Amino acid sequence: MKISKKYRIFILSVLIFISLLTLIKTRFDIEKRLFKINTPLAPQELAKIAVEKYLLEDKIVVTSGIKGVPSGKKGVFVTISNKKSGLRGCVGTVPPAVDSESLGDEIVQVAILSATTDKRFSSVSKNELKDLNYSVDILETPITIKSTKELNPEIYGVIVFAGNKNGVILPDIKGINDAKTQIKFARQNGNIKENEKTTKIQKFKVKRFN
Repeated sequence: MKISKKYRIFILSVLIFISLLTLIKTRFDIEKRLFKINTPLAPQELAKIAVEKYLLEDKIVVTSGIKGVPSGKKGVFVTISNKKSGLRGCVGTVPPAVDSESLGDEIVQVAILSATTDKRFSSVSKNELKDLNYSVDILETPITIKSTKELNPEIYGVIVFAGNKNGVILPDIKGINDAKTQIKFARQNGNIKENEKTTKIQKFKVKRFN
């Protein structure tokens, strides 16, 4: 059966209209999930609000800036601890994961991941939100070292590379007092086995907010 030109144009117009409606609905659904904050917040305050809004209202926080920190792409770690039971999550990004120049977006994403995806713990529950403390580490650019003598666990975090694997550990962690122990824990965090040779070690400083 031959389809007339007018009918083909009509069908095409309907398809375009449906596509536009779908696009508008998708954008509307995304907009509904956003919770916009116009006042700059300290990193730990933003992490707290990001987790609470996500768990309580299924909202994603968007902020205009971070108090005391220049914007731009940076690696971020968010550590969440419960005043009663201890560590509840610690997740980070090295390098930054968010495809944006917004440090706020990076903190929001990492905070939510720390609360919900750290495989060592169950996800943070709504009932414990009032008992949580948040710490945010903003990473400076890592530097490749030639010797472990360049490390100082109180000052520098460490990234250990072995083939396509890497493990990270933050500086100034209780119980880690020497470079050997720090590297050991970094390898464990990266699931690097004992027989896998270290190919590179980097150190980095952080700005910690808690």
